[in-house]
Amino acid sequence: MTHDEASLPLKKIHFSSKFPFTKGQKDIFKEVIEWRTQPPLVKTGRSSFLLIKEEKLPFKGIKIKGCGYFDIEKNIAAQPSDEEGYDAHIQHAPDGVKEIHYQIEVNDKDELVYSVPEKRPYGAQLFKKAKLEYETNKHLFENWNGDVKNFPFYFPLGYAQYQDLAYKNEPLGVTLLGMPNDAEITLGQYFEGGLEDKGIRINPYLLTYWQKHISIVGSNNPDFFDLISTLKKLCYEFGRSLSDLHDHFVNFDSHLFNASVNSENGRVILYDLDHVTDKNEISDQAYFYYALKDFEIALVAILSNFMLSGLIEGAPLFSKIDQPVDDFNIIEGFYKGYFNKLSDTAKEHAKLMWERLIIHTSNQILNSPLDKRFHLVYDFCEKEREKSFINVLPYLSKKLSFDIDEEKHKKIISAFIDQRKALEKSK
Repeated sequence: MTHDEASLPLKKIHFSSKFPFTKGQKDIFKEVIEWRTQPPLVKTGRSSFLLIKEEKLPFKGIKIKGCGYFDIEKNIAAQPSDEEGYDAHIQHAPDGVKEIHYQIEVNDKDELVYSVPEKRPYGAQLFKKAKLEYETNKHLFENWNGDVKNFPFYFPLGYAQYQDLAYKNEPLGVTLLGMPNDAEITLGQYFEGGLEDKGIRINPYLLTYWQKHISIVGSNNPDFFDLISTLKKLCYEFGRSLSDLHDHFVNFDSHLFNASVNSENGRVILYDLDHVTDKNEISDQAYFYYALKDFEIALVAILSNFMLSGLIEGAPLFSKIDQPVDDFNIIEGFYKGYFNKLSDTAKEHAKLMWERLIIHTSNQILNSPLDKRFHLVYDFCEKEREKSFINVLPYLSKKLSFDIDEEKHKKIISAFIDQRKALEKSK
């Protein structure tokens, strides 16, 4: 049942001692979690968002994850469900075709494999995952040596367990997290925008970021190349934050909608850390392949979101205007953020990938009907991923201080790619 009417009592709730909440504030959080006050749920996801105004706190928003969802069909806020969940790996493509997205994992041989994700309960979170996410963010916060304003993750505020809610005999719960801004604007949303016949069509997030962090003070008229420069900077920050995470944890679902942007300082923040793996609890080889998996998911997310957004409309400008393509290489931006210092080989790989993206976009994507673009982008990204799995070995293994035989690595990747092809044939 979904408990649409009654409140949802808690078995336990824990608040971090790092942040000085008053009793009244804690009572409000508890009321929302227990549904004695209806949570302000957004129309996607499973979280509620509250505002808090305290100068002494390094965050402005409170995210309560796992406390329900907005039922779009019924147009109502719904409580976390303990019923059979949904297939997270089946998504509807723009052309109406169901796309199956398999999960990438590292198996007991410390090699990459594909698997089908488990079903997830609507609007809910397993308590063990809620507590794990809190503990992960707590560890990251306690080991952060920089300015607290530049912390590239959410702040660990607390967690709770529901008294009577369980999914497949696993108790459900919530995580309380602090956000630096009063809204969660995902990195993916910054990729929206592009060129129109008479000027720029640009989303307000990208415009504000460009004006605040990149443009000359007072300038408010970006062109296409300004937008790409902005994305390059954002990709740099994305890679930088992923590197910060990999200093401690791997096995993160590193797409652009598990990252947000701190509008105050331009840092990219990673969240949804409810299933990461402690690097100290696995072998060196498992750590390497989890990190490789995270890196490749992020890379493909950058490629696909750029190619599917309105920004691709400006790609032909690179061939019509005397603008050096390398100056706007968003892939090199991501590489630079993750690796800090790029080898000549890494620079060349990033350059060639970016040039292939521009050529493919200009020659094929833009000349194809809208309903065909998704599959063209998917095929391009998978081919680039296959190349990158091999190309990245010298500099990723060096960054992670892991030595693996190149031929062994090629065999592991070859078997992994063959598995994906077999899965696609069996759809």
